[in-house]
This record gives sequence, structure tokens and C-alpha cells, in this order.
Amino acid sequence: MAENILREPENPRYHTFKHENDTIKRRLIQPKGALEYALALGFRPKVMNLQSYYMFNPNKMVDLRTGAAMLREAIDRETEKEEQLQRNRQQQKVAAAAVAQNIKLAILDDRMRKMVRDERERELREARGSVQGSEGASAARASSPSSDQSSNPMPGLGHTLTSVSYNPGVDQPPPYYD
Repeated sequence: MAENILREPENPRYHTFKHENDTIKRRLIQPKGALEYALALGFRPKVMNLQSYYMFNPNKMVDLRTGAAMLREAIDRETEKEEQLQRNRQQQKVAAAAVAQNIKLAILDDRMRKMVRDERERELREARGSVQGSEGASAARASSPSSDQSSNPMPGLGHTLTSVSYNPGVDQPPPYYD
């Protein structure tokens, strides 16, 4: 209403409103403090033809301009807050979708690793089975009385703890003596 009066100050249609009007009730009378704000802007209750009206006092045009500017600022702030809230909600949805996608990818990756690990284990079992099968045949030959146990040397260099000698040309620390 304030914007309409400021836009067309000579139009008397915008200078009055009935408080029984449903739209006026919903937007101006029922919200807490809105009617008091209209009174501060320059609207006054009047009775004409046995009906109650609120009429704008043209002498309060400065108050109306100030109040309309304050209303615009408040509406702009609320609109900005609402837009920010909508952006935050959208960002949360995007972030939630990204997390869900990452979880799906992690599950798929885990399944692939499990399949590869299972395949390796199967191949290892098969290889062990084939080695054990060939060792079983050689073990049967080795258990015969004609085989010589000393012909199979043990792996390693043959050093014992007491036979380690210090060689200063090799990168090894000298032995520790008590």
C-alpha cells in the first residue's frame, strides 16, 4: 500500500482500506505489529457511512517514505536470507549426493579388490596343490632306501654365530665384545 501511495499520491483509491477485507486481514491486520506499523506510517481509523476505514493522512508523506524504505530494506534482507538458505540447502543436497557417490564407488572398488584377492588366493592354492602333487612324487622317491640324504645341501651360507669373523674391508660394524 505504501508503494502504491508513493507511486500515485493523487489517487484516492490507495489512501483508504477496510479492515474487514480478507486480503487486508491476512496481510495487515493478523500479522503481529503490521497494523501498528500502518498507523505509524500515517493511516488513521475513520468511520464513513457507518463503515470503518483506515485513511492515509497526506501530511505524513515523509513518514510514509521513510517507512516504505525501511520495509524495502527488511524485505530485501529477508529475501536475501531465504535465497542464502535455498543455496545452502542446494549445496547440502549436492554434497550429500557426492558423499553417496563416493560411498558407491568405494563399495565397487572394495568388491573389485576382493575379487582380485580371491582370484590370487585361488591361483596360489592351485599352484600349491600342483607343487604338493609333484613334491609327493619326489618324496616317495626320496623315502626309498637307495636315496642319499647328504646330497641335498641346506640353503644358506653355512655361517653360525660363533663363526662370524670381522672383515674390515666389508661395510659391517665390528663385533661387540664385553
